[in-house]
Amino acid sequence: MTFYADLYNALRGRFETQIEVALSMPVLYDNAPPFGSDASPYSVQDPLTDTWVDLSVQPAGARQAETRGENAANFRTSGNLVAVCRGPLALGDAGMLSLVDAIVSAFRAVQTADFHLMVPSPSPGYRDGQWHRIDVVCPFTADDLT
Repeated sequence: MTFYADLYNALRGRFETQIEVALSMPVLYDNAPPFGSDASPYSVQDPLTDTWVDLSVQPAGARQAETRGENAANFRTSGNLVAVCRGPLALGDAGMLSLVDAIVSAFRAVQTADFHLMVPSPSPGYRDGQWHRIDVVCPFTADDLT
């Protein structure tokens, strides 16, 4: 694998374990087929009854963090793991705030061998087409030791 593939898989894997599996929450990953397709484990979500998450990893850039002798350096990548939470418009944020709390708790100040997560922040809820939407932005950094 490569640095970015390993990083993305580690972030998605944590979300799968902590949110998708633990809460039985449908999640559309940025590298997955859309809901309702033959390759998706989930059917098309109903805006009247369903709550679900659209997850993406969004890198924001990299910089040299330190030099380790001749021709060797550590590079630090930063970015955001963005969880777009959608639920029934008629219910507003009812039921969605417990999902937001679970995401914030699972991704607050976590440090692993693959990444370091800072403090996630949820957006105010708003209407997005037929859905009520709350975005949770989880900033991260990861070191590439080349």
